[in-house]
Amino acid sequence: MKKEYLIIISAFIFGILVWIFDSAADSLFFYKDSFLNLLILDVPKPEIFFRFLILISFTIFGIIISGLFSKQRKSEESLNLLNNELEQRVEARTKKLSEANELLNSEIAERVHAEYKLKNTVLYKAQVAKYSEIGSISQVISEEVTLVDFTTCWTRRINFLPMLFDFLRLKRNTYSSR
Repeated sequence: MKKEYLIIISAFIFGILVWIFDSAADSLFFYKDSFLNLLILDVPKPEIFFRFLILISFTIFGIIISGLFSKQRKSEESLNLLNNELEQRVEARTKKLSEANELLNSEIAERVHAEYKLKNTVLYKAQVAKYSEIGSISQVISEEVTLVDFTTCWTRRINFLPMLFDFLRLKRNTYSSR
């Protein structure tokens, strides 16, 4: 506010300085009267009109410039307020986005972990099914081999030990797969 008044006062003072300069020019070049008479005491009517016109013009110009400075200052203040508000909104949205990003990353990690567990469960079930089929088949085969081969082996006594080792290996595989 002080700046606006200072501009108006400066323009008025500049108008008075032009008044003084015009009086000095008139006393030197145009009139044969003294400077003091042409300044205040005995001023000719056309000079009064011209000097007041200059003084009023400078004062109006000062008021206009003061108003422009006032509008500029208010615009800068509102721009600063909007800029600060925008920065706060950006910070708030950035914070929300960071939180959402962290939440999404944790959900992704949970889903990856769940998918890993699901794959392992499916593989485990497939292996269990596979080994249970193999185990039941091997058990049936081993029972048949036991009945047939042991009677054959004992009666003939041919290749008893290799067949016994194969039988034991087959039994061990059956129990280890469960």
